[in-house]
Amino acid sequence: MMEKTKNYFTVFQKEIVELKQKLAEEKQRSFRKEQEILFELFETIDAFDIILENLRKKDIQDVSWKRTVKNIESISRKILRILEKREISIIEFPKSKAVFGMCKIIDTRNIPELAEETIVKIVKKGFRKGDEVIRPAEVITVKYDE
Repeated sequence: MMEKTKNYFTVFQKEIVELKQKLAEEKQRSFRKEQEILFELFETIDAFDIILENLRKKDIQDVSWKRTVKNIESISRKILRILEKREISIIEFPKSKAVFGMCKIIDTRNIPELAEETIVKIVKKGFRKGDEVIRPAEVITVKYDE
């Protein structure tokens, strides 16, 4: 009887280990799928930002074009709200300084009136969830040649 009970618990423990492993694998698969969707949304936001930046450079007087710009801005804001509902926010740089780990410097400029590491332009927005950086911002900063 004792041996039978021992075997039962051994089989039961093996099943628990296997189920825990399957659960961990499923969580990992789900996490990867979520990351793929997030990065696709980030790329969509990037595309809207580029379109809006180009349209803002033009002196648009046509009412229908102005309405189109507002509609594009509205769609972009809706995508950002979707992310906010999932506690994903844009990385902010309140002091306009590059922060290690929060951004990736893709280019530099020599601008004497600005301090080194000042962000001149955010090329692509960065995103975070709490303290975790999901995608660092891509920025252009000030750097002086030595």
